[in-house]
Amino acid sequence: MNYEKQFQEIYDDQAEKLADALGIDSSLLLDDYTKFVTPGYGQRIKALRSELGLSQKKFSEMLGVNRSTVSIWEIELHRPSRQNYQNMITIKTHKEASA
Repeated sequence: MNYEKQFQEIYDDQAEKLADALGIDSSLLLDDYTKFVTPGYGQRIKALRSELGLSQKKFSEMLGVNRSTVSIWEIELHRPSRQNYQNMITIKTHKEASA
């Protein structure tokens, strides 16, 4: 019920179980954010930061988080929040638009 009302995120592990029960592809249960934070998200964040030419410090300043937070994301000890993800996409979009 919490998933249906969007009170709780459906991450890859829960999506797999629900998809098996429903007989559907798990990707149908994930949106852009929850697809981004599937295992390997640390490398995706690092690749985005590298693509933007930013150090962890500069990237963290742009996102309004501590540098250690970016480091924790990159080693996958903690997922970025949906808002942090949205901010990353905004930074990437602005960088692409100005190029």
